[in-house]
Amino acid sequence: MSTLYIVATPIGNLEDFSPRARSILQAVSYIACEDTRTSSVLLNKFGIDTPTFAFHQHNEHQKLEHLMNILDARQNVAIISDAGMPGISDPGFLATRAAHRA
Repeated sequence: MSTLYIVATPIGNLEDFSPRARSILQAVSYIACEDTRTSSVLLNKFGIDTPTFAFHQHNEHQKLEHLMNILDARQNVAIISDAGMPGISDPGFLATRAAHRA
């Protein structure tokens, strides 16, 4: 069974990134990012080279099928936003609802 992880990222100081969040992002098959350019700063700092793809308010309806296909293939995915917790005020609600329903 695959898992969709909703991972919080630091708001401000990158040193606030939790060890568990780091290990999840290193272990999953893909990371869905609000903005891959912004996320690359965080991922590079911690040596995380997991493949990423953009998943934001302007493409989440189109990318939802891609994300669900990854999960259907029994691969784990993490969703991160530029700062904070995805799904609160950032993209993530549609993915969480679809994964829960599946």
